[in-house]
Amino acid sequence: MTDPLVSVLVLTFNRPAALARCLDSLSHQTQQNFEVVLLDVSNQPNRLLNQSLVAAKGDRLVLRHLQRANRGVAANRNVAAAQAKAPLLAFLDDDCVAHPGWISNLLEVARRNPGALVGGSVQNGQPRSLIAQAGQLIHEAVDQHFNPDPNNASFQPGLNFVIPAAGFLALKGNDGRFGRFGAEDRDFCRRWRAKGGRIVIAPLAIVAHDHRTDLRGFLRQYYGYGRGAWIYHKHCRTAIDFAHSPNPDPIGSHLGLVRELISSLNRRPWRERLPLALLLLGWELANTAGVLHQASCEAGSSLWRR
Repeated sequence: MTDPLVSVLVLTFNRPAALARCLDSLSHQTQQNFEVVLLDVSNQPNRLLNQSLVAAKGDRLVLRHLQRANRGVAANRNVAAAQAKAPLLAFLDDDCVAHPGWISNLLEVARRNPGALVGGSVQNGQPRSLIAQAGQLIHEAVDQHFNPDPNNASFQPGLNFVIPAAGFLALKGNDGRFGRFGAEDRDFCRRWRAKGGRIVIAPLAIVAHDHRTDLRGFLRQYYGYGRGAWIYHKHCRTAIDFAHSPNPDPIGSHLGLVRELISSLNRRPWRERLPLALLLLGWELANTAGVLHQASCEAGSSLWRR
């Protein structure tokens, strides 16, 4: 292969079955000139399984398997980006299955919008699960709320986008202070736009995402997102580019997101509305608990330092 046009960065953590599906989808891409940088932060038994997967895909993918300690999604993505060889970075989570035209559609929109961050679409990879359906409703509400204009979007989740490597590195990548809590992609998109970068949506660059299907995992995920949201808004308040933030009003923005969710819920069949509403209530409570916990932790830390 000639020098790769795109480096696809895949992070994996203790999900060998999901990773196998992800790598298989990459081996069937219509675009051929790319490499895969697999950053593996799994525990040791799963790393051995992942090594077997990588060996099995060696004749179908240009793939480098890097094993590192888990420093959280933000820092892990930065480590993978530092190892990439291509001028474009494409981010994909291990619990996503990319449609065959995923890379080619991202590149087509990127060619029409030089220098832009180009995000793809996300479908529900577990449509039979009501919990996964709730996760998809939340994703779609976020997209509708932040991206009414796909040619001038405000936010793209970190599991599906392509960006010039030079632009990503110029911003020093993701902020590692988010740790394992999430919201690092919101922060990156805010900083990207504050520096004049565009975010454009490529609707045909589709991945199927395995949303959580167990209630405990669903609630833990959004609890973590709540903690990350507190960190995000704290950073917004102290950022010198705060005036350029796409989301300076956290309460108003959240209420807008809730309105989008209610609208989406009302379009669902009657028999699904009550269980989905209960799950969305769980999302709200878990998210709020995460925000309050992180706020109390930081307040306690501040008092201790005094």
